Amino acid sequence: NTDGSLLWVGSFDSNIVYEIDPATLTVVRSIGTGLQTYDVAWVPGRDELYVTEFSGDRVAIVDLVAGAV
Repeated sequence: NTDGSLLWVGSFDSNIVYEIDPATLTVVRSIGTGLQTYDVAWVPGRDELYVTEFSGDRVAIVDLVAGAV
């Protein structure tokens, strides 16, 4: 995010996006996407993540407030 307090990392193998505190390198929470994650983009004005699928043409939109797809 813009102040560097959070980082989101997608896991291809587990279909999960991990929210990480970069200062401590600890996982804050994990959110299942249902996709073999290829890329993750944060949309700050909407507080969402757009997660693309590796082997297809689907996109999951993760609501960071609700913590759900």
